Formats: sequence, structure tokens, C-alpha cells
Amino acid sequence: MKIIYTVNARIPGRKAHTIQVMCMCDAFVKAGHTVELVVPQRKNPIKTKPHKYYGTQGFDIRYTWTLDTVGKWGGIGLLLQEISFAWAALWYTKRHNADCYYTRDMWWAYLASYTGIPYTIEIHDAPKKRRFAYRRVFRHAQHIVTTTKLKRAYMVREYGLAEDSILVAPNGVDVGAFRALPPRDVLRKELGLPADACIIGHVGKCTTFGQGKGVDELVEAFGGVHARDQRTHLLLVGVEDKEHDRLAAQLEADNASTRAKIVGHVPHAQAMRYMKACDILVMNYPDTEHYRYYMFPLKLCEYMASGAAIISTDLPSVREVLSERNALLVPPQDQAALEDTLLDTVANTTLCASLAGQASRDVRKFDWNSRAALIIRAVSK
Repeated sequence: MKIIYTVNARIPGRKAHTIQVMCMCDAFVKAGHTVELVVPQRKNPIKTKPHKYYGTQGFDIRYTWTLDTVGKWGGIGLLLQEISFAWAALWYTKRHNADCYYTRDMWWAYLASYTGIPYTIEIHDAPKKRRFAYRRVFRHAQHIVTTTKLKRAYMVREYGLAEDSILVAPNGVDVGAFRALPPRDVLRKELGLPADACIIGHVGKCTTFGQGKGVDELVEAFGGVHARDQRTHLLLVGVEDKEHDRLAAQLEADNASTRAKIVGHVPHAQAMRYMKACDILVMNYPDTEHYRYYMFPLKLCEYMASGAAIISTDLPSVREVLSERNALLVPPQDQAALEDTLLDTVANTTLCASLAGQASRDVRKFDWNSRAALIIRAVSK
């Protein structure tokens, strides 16, 4: 099968969804299919070749013209970029035959709905804006894919779609890539991390869609944890430059700066090494509508594959994958509970090992190859 996959994303890029796209294309190829990934040609500070940057291979990346106006003129600049890319990508699609036209781009699908192109659209958020466009996109889609049952329920409720018309295909992880990494002690030496500390980690940006991810609160909780247990060390990876000074000042105020390391954006393969170097990995999402119902963070499965114990806020979206068997779940926005849970986990190495082991077993069903096979079966009908 030949697949043309259209996505409005800068490749390579610093956002997690670019990892998901590249890993899925790689998985489609490993399943024996031919893939062309169509993305916009935009200025890019990352100069590394995409396949080297993501550790993928075997598929072509086609860069199409677009107005590079993201960050200019506010929302108008963003809309101009989105629409211009959709037209250019549609022009490319019309001139190249495929067995499956796959997209994560709503505007491309909206335009394609007027052409008769049989497309499959993958949805990663609850579509609330531009409902007129989404209604048409869903009505004309050959297949609809999403990542959680909660997002499917939202589309059924808000758009009147039949439940069986939406395939739920959770995000995945390359379990083999984590297994192939060196042992934790070797990684710590390589990464300049303390060999004998209990390392508490968070990997990823501090915000998404303009909403905080609870990183500031984690830093605050760590100040209390470190004051009571000097063996602890905090590792933050993926922090943007504009957030670095604020977090560093907070650690300094808590007298914990010498027992913490803040790392900026790194390629995905390097981020995996940092994950595996940790004893505990934290997802401290607040209780907002997006986090409660509609997210499926890519790092969730990666945390599970890393061999570290997971501490997460207890939200319905998280409950689709995590439970008390494979993680410690704390009430959202409860600093005392987060701090106490961190301390208990640091002190109980047996509990850490048990949770990490169960998570490693549970994550096997969430690999990219299985996800690709599930989607291929659906679109082949």
C-alpha cells in the first residue's frame, strides 16, 4: 500500500507531535508499506537531517511551499500559514496517486472533502473551534482515528458521529529502543548525573496550548523533598530558554540548585537516555478540561518503557493507561500529596521496582508497530 501522509508540522521540530508522526511513518514502512510524508517548507533552526534526528528511515519527506507567517500578525499569520499549506499539499496530493491519504491537518481535509479524495483523518484534541469545517471533514472522511476513548466520546456527543466510525488507536513507543540503551549507571556517567542519587525527572516542555504542565509545582515540591532527603536530585529536560531562569531561581530559593539539573531541548534519542537514567518520572498535570479529558502525552508510554517508577496526577485521561498497579496517582494540584508521594517513593526502592516492572510489562501493547497494524487494518476495509 502507498500512503501519502499530510501534516502541517515543521520537520524536524521541537514539538512532541513531530515524534509521533515520524514514528508512525517509520512503523508503516516496517509493515511493508510505502510512505510519502508531506510537510511545509519553513525556516528551521534545527539543521540535522530529519531521519538522523528522529532515528527513522525508509520513507520520503516532501516539503511543499507555504507562507511562513507563524508568529507574525498573531492569529492571522497562523491562519495564512495553515491555509497556504493546505492548498499546496492538496495540489501535491492531486498529482500523486496513493492507496491511502492520511492526515492530521484539518484544513487539508476540509479542502480535500470537495475533491472526492478518500482521506483518513487522525484527531489529537477535542475539536471545538471551526466546527463548521470539522463537521464537513468528519462527514466526508473515509476513516477517523483518535488516541483515546474520551476523545471519541466527545466527537460522538458533539458531532453526532457513530461510535463505531471512530477508531481508537492509542499513542505508542519503541520499546526495543529503550531496551537497547545502556544500563542506568552507564547513562548517568555519560550524562553527567550523580551516580548515587535518587533522580526525580520530568521530560518535556513546561506548557502546552498555553497551559502549564505542573512543572513549577514539581520544582516547589522538590524543594520540600530535598530538605527532608538529601539523596534526591531533580532532572528537568526540555525546558525552553525563556523558562530556564525562572525555574533556576526557584531552585536557588529552596536551597536545592546544587541538587538539580536543567537541560534544554534535546533530540528525541537523547531525551530517552535521560528518561532511563531516572529512578522516578513525574507527570504533574493540573486539573483542566484538556488534561482531564483529552490528552494522551507521548511521554506517558515512554515513561512506562524507561524502567523508572511513575508518579502522575490522577485524571480520567491518565486512567486509560495507568492504574495503581503500574504507577502512583496523586490528586491534581495537591502539593502536599505530591511531596509526600515523592518522599515515600524515594524511601521505598522495592515499590519503585515493582511499579516500574509492571509498567514495562503493560506498555508492550502500546508499540508503534501494533498501532500501525491496527490503522492499516481499518483503512484497508
